[in-house]
Amino acid sequence: MDHALISLLQAYASLEPPRNIAYPQSLPVSQVHQFVLDYILLHPHLVSFPPSREYQRTFFKWLILQLETQIHAQDAEIELEQSIYDHYLALLTFVGLSTLEGGLIRPPDPSFLTYFWYPAHGSGLEWITLKESRATIQEGTTGLRTWPASLKLANYLIDHPELVSGTRTLELGCGIGLVGSLVAMIQTQTGGIQPIYLSDINQSVLDNYWRNNIHTTPPDASSTHPKIQCVWLDWLDAIDNAETLLPSQLKEFQAQLILGADIVYDPSLIPGLVATLKVALTVPDSQALISLTIRSDKTHQAFLSELTNARLEVKILPHEAATQHLPHGGTMEYHNIQLYNITLRR
Repeated sequence: MDHALISLLQAYASLEPPRNIAYPQSLPVSQVHQFVLDYILLHPHLVSFPPSREYQRTFFKWLILQLETQIHAQDAEIELEQSIYDHYLALLTFVGLSTLEGGLIRPPDPSFLTYFWYPAHGSGLEWITLKESRATIQEGTTGLRTWPASLKLANYLIDHPELVSGTRTLELGCGIGLVGSLVAMIQTQTGGIQPIYLSDINQSVLDNYWRNNIHTTPPDASSTHPKIQCVWLDWLDAIDNAETLLPSQLKEFQAQLILGADIVYDPSLIPGLVATLKVALTVPDSQALISLTIRSDKTHQAFLSELTNARLEVKILPHEAATQHLPHGGTMEYHNIQLYNITLRR
């Protein structure tokens, strides 16, 4: 399948704004038209778990214009399938309320987002679907949507499935659950089932993942994993080893791989995070992979200094270490993400 068509599917399913989507102009419009019918409009998975109607309205308006323009430019002897027009017209009849009482702007409704990719060592198209918030902050947390640092970490794991297959895994600050779902999928596909602990300090985030993304998304290789647990963890509890439950929990997990994405954003959390990593990494042969968005050099350096003071070894993974399997919209933030491998200095 042509890479440009896969990119079009990835963009639609992950709600990429049409202004950022590259229409595949180099391909015959008849080929694109058939692909739209088979993989976007009528794809069984996307019919069952579609992007929000608001997004579809914007996307199909853009898509119809692109297809009509290319039919004319290529002097193609085809007509746009009526079902595409009918789908768009049906979307126009749906008008969601944009304001609340008092004139406040209503946040956009949650939506299914599907992340499609071709695995590094496979042949078939694979995907994970999550029900995500489309607002930056909802219910007092940023953990109800996927952030670019999670996409970069997921891309790295797709390239290196051996890291998670048969590996007891703990994710810190799991949020909406893309990385944890990917680990579960890889373990299920490879037969290397081991416990996966998805942790967060916000109980509503954990409840959302369990309710929307384990039980109501399709029963794919991630949602059928038998050993996923959602656990509440407060990193600050790791600072006082003597009087808190967290150190004993971490030792009980016996995680060989600790994952975290976009969890270094508040300087006040750094001491607790590093203390948590230090306790978790006492498990023999364990390692941590942290995907960090560098928004502030000061916060970034504070994190690295705290790791050094805690006698943790830090290796920077090169940017090219993560192939771009999952789309990230070309955001500048994605290019400001650094992957770290962290181990206990022994």
